[in-house]
Amino acid sequence: MGNTEGKVLIASSALKESGFDGLATIKVAAESSYSGCQLYLDARYRDESYRAKVIESILKVRGIRPDFILVVHLPNAEKFSGEDAVAVSEIGQRVSGARFLIHFDRDAEITKVENFEIELENASTGTFDTTEVKEVWERVLATDRAIVLDFGRFWYGEEQDLERIIEFTKWQINRLNPDKGDMLHLTDKTKMMTFRTYACVLGQGLVKLVMPEVLDFMKRGGVVVLEYEDLEMENASRDYLLDKYHSIGGKI
Repeated sequence: MGNTEGKVLIASSALKESGFDGLATIKVAAESSYSGCQLYLDARYRDESYRAKVIESILKVRGIRPDFILVVHLPNAEKFSGEDAVAVSEIGQRVSGARFLIHFDRDAEITKVENFEIELENASTGTFDTTEVKEVWERVLATDRAIVLDFGRFWYGEEQDLERIIEFTKWQINRLNPDKGDMLHLTDKTKMMTFRTYACVLGQGLVKLVMPEVLDFMKRGGVVVLEYEDLEMENASRDYLLDKYHSIGGKI
């Protein structure tokens, strides 16, 4: 996976007004400066006709933009069904290089669906939980999988905790290995509290404290997925991130 160009993806979470629709997400990504998209494998993908439309849409974009990236976020392990496994298998077989990820669950781990590797993302939220993040690293290193770091999930604490949280986050970002496929999920907020209450466009909140590490990750070829729940904020954050990236000589 090792190229030296950073990639910024849109997540279907940004298409809230369209019901998080995968087809709408692909369309927005294809018509803009996103390098690809992350879709959430909800119940719609169990329908063969909907799944076929999504696959054909990706392949159509790939006909014009061969490097267009597809990431598929699976439901949590306890909700992952046999029908979901069929969807993963079909997408994986028809869309070359499609990537699949799931939230960490220490009691129910899915490492593969058929021959398709499932990457692992930290899951706990609402507290500064370093233990779980370290467990995720142990799992991915033991199974030679990619990790998906979402530090916003552990960005919770009081003002006196800020320095400790930021230093831990810098360490985690610097550990990411783009050559192995490690990814970064990214949003911003003005306080180390609930994202939906304190969400802001990238660069207007606390993420600027770790922006040098984010940009370095991108320069090393890292993939960043923006996970806002508002398309306007998603696009504004993309513009900010790409401006910063280009300002240090980064290429897309």
